[in-house]
Amino acid sequence: MMPARHVVADLSAYCHGSLKGEAERRVAEHLLACRSCRAAFEEIRSGVEMARQIPAASAPSDLWDAIEARLGAGAGGRSIDSPAISKPGVSMEIRIKAGASVRRLALAAAVVMAASLPFIWYLSNPAPRTWAVASLAGSPMIGDAAVGSTGRLTVGEWIETDSSSRALIEVADIGHVEVEPNSRLRLLATRRSEHRLSLEHGAMNAVITAPPRLFFVETPSATAADLGCAYRLVVDDAGSGHLEVTLGWVALENGGRESIVPAGARCEMRRGFGPGTPYENDATPVLREALDQIDFARLPAPGRGAALATILSEARSDDALTLWHLLVRVDTEERGPVFDRLSALVKTPEGVTREGVVRGEKKMLDAWRDDLGLRGGAGRSWKFPWEKNRVS
Repeated sequence: MMPARHVVADLSAYCHGSLKGEAERRVAEHLLACRSCRAAFEEIRSGVEMARQIPAASAPSDLWDAIEARLGAGAGGRSIDSPAISKPGVSMEIRIKAGASVRRLALAAAVVMAASLPFIWYLSNPAPRTWAVASLAGSPMIGDAAVGSTGRLTVGEWIETDSSSRALIEVADIGHVEVEPNSRLRLLATRRSEHRLSLEHGAMNAVITAPPRLFFVETPSATAADLGCAYRLVVDDAGSGHLEVTLGWVALENGGRESIVPAGARCEMRRGFGPGTPYENDATPVLREALDQIDFARLPAPGRGAALATILSEARSDDALTLWHLLVRVDTEERGPVFDRLSALVKTPEGVTREGVVRGEKKMLDAWRDDLGLRGGAGRSWKFPWEKNRVS
């Protein structure tokens, strides 16, 4: 089940890269499961980006002398030396006078300044502004120039490969992307809180070793949000395509619709529709064809009912990934049969009822998602959480 304790208090440190080891892993896994904390994280990251746009300015050399003089004038008492506060490239010492109200003000200022120092240090160490590119075959192009053995990709530039060329892009310091032949990508943004590419057409393979939701790839159909993983993304000339995940997790998002795709699974996407319903790589062709009809065909009610019945009859316990996604997508009258099939294949979590799921109660749907393992962590196998849930 979802951890009871939210991680909002840790999100600032997580965004700034201050958490390490188990603490960082715990927050990363919680963000996969908890939409509330994920929304808070997005707000904090937006704040980081807004602050990054503020130009730096040096304080006057006599600033602290002036502050100390004003404090002394207001307190008229003995002084208390506070410990020095320091960070890389920053150090200061605050002397606080004894007047009660002034002392509280000075202490508050000291606390605010101390809390701000990691943020200031973070902003003073930006991500690489260009990405290294290496030619793996042929002559990839950045703009009008051939890459040669190595090159640099800057924000706004396109990299293109023809039928005989491939390239390797270093994604700042968090991973790499291999660009397959006949592909066109653009670097949209690179900063500590976000790295973003656009894949217009072609195929790319990404390997990312970073906290969730720092690396994004936009396509005409959906945006792939990395959750710490390795995956292949393919886009055809019409702007449609698919995602295959080989390690960890990826979220495909478009217009409020989200597909969570774990390792060993795949998800189709269509321009004008967004991401489809994820399915296991070994799902039957019959199930996959019926999913395609449900997701993208705009079938009339009889045809849609027949496609859904096919999916339910073909589904195995390993296909619970697909059935849970259907629960949050099908119409109210269709949820009952999906619930019945899913509950027949895997154990229903305590507190989750048919009536609540049919009504679309978010807490129940989220609880079942978490129990099935969709909250997993980077590199965690989708199969592992299942063993305790199978119905024998």
